[in-house]
Order: sequence, then structure tokens, then C-alpha cells
Amino acid sequence: MRYITVKPLVPGAGNTPIPLGHRLENEATQITFDVAKFIDDFGDGGTFVLLHQRPGDCNPYPVAATLDGTGLTWLVTSADLAKAGRGECELQYLTGDVVVKSCTWPTRIMTAMKDPGEAPPAETGWVKQMLSSIQELIATGLYCGFEIDPETGILTMITAEGYSGLTFEINDNGYLEVVI
Repeated sequence: MRYITVKPLVPGAGNTPIPLGHRLENEATQITFDVAKFIDDFGDGGTFVLLHQRPGDCNPYPVAATLDGTGLTWLVTSADLAKAGRGECELQYLTGDVVVKSCTWPTRIMTAMKDPGEAPPAETGWVKQMLSSIQELIATGLYCGFEIDPETGILTMITAEGYSGLTFEINDNGYLEVVI
């Protein structure tokens, strides 16, 4: 878990973005805002609201945050991290008819890869090509079998007497190729 503590800042002071996490992470970042100054300046017993506006959203929304003494803690969820980019957040303290707002902090949601899909099938083109060649040789009666040289590991296709066989080697890319 990443723990971040945000101290009160002067509005317009060029705040560094709060790193919320990577797109679609869930409960990997906990951010605690120091709200002691709000309580000292405007009295105890008010209600805190933490607003977050995700990148590209038109309006902010209230996030689930819990107050413990003078710390308001936001456990960032995948819903908060749905879109990568820059967003912003703001604290509001409501006490009676008084509404007090903090500066607006920029937030940052880092990009992440998409959820994994199925693994692609292994490259089988050369296998299909080799099987096709073998089937053609079998159809003509020229095929006899394979032989592997134990010292070199080279695979050779042995054909009927009077015909040359095919030799296979593994190339630099790890593919089996016919040596002509």
C-alpha cells in the first residue's frame, strides 16, 4: 500500500500533483489530508467532503473518506482511477451555514496496460508448412523417415534411395528451417 499525506497549502501555490496510482488499481493508495487547520479556524463538529474530478469528467464527485482525529483518509478505488491523466481534488468543510474550501490539488492517474486477454497461439506456420511437405512426399512414395544427428542435433529427413533428403536446422530466431 502507498501512503501519502497531504498538508494544507496556500491556494495557487503551484501544487505538485498527488499521485493517485495507475489506471484501474484498487485500494493500493491511501491518501490522508491534514485537516487540523480547518478545525482550528472554523470549529469542531463540521462535516468534511472530499471531491475528486477524474481526467475528462465534467463534474467532480464526492469520494468515500473517513475522519480520524485531524486526518481525513481517502482509500483510492478503481472507480477513482478509471481514466489516466490529470484530475483534481478539493476539500470542503461544512459547519452550519459556513462552507470552507481548500485549494484545489492536481491529481495524477498513471497509465497502465489493459487487462490481460488470452495468450496468442504459438507460431505454427512452419509446422504446417513442414507437414504439408511431408504429406506431399508420402503421396509420391519418396518419404522414409527422420534422423537426428546426436552430436549436432540436426534433423534430417531421409527419402527413398536415389533422392536427396531434407536437412532442418534451428535458425538464429529459434525457428526450424530447411537447409537446401
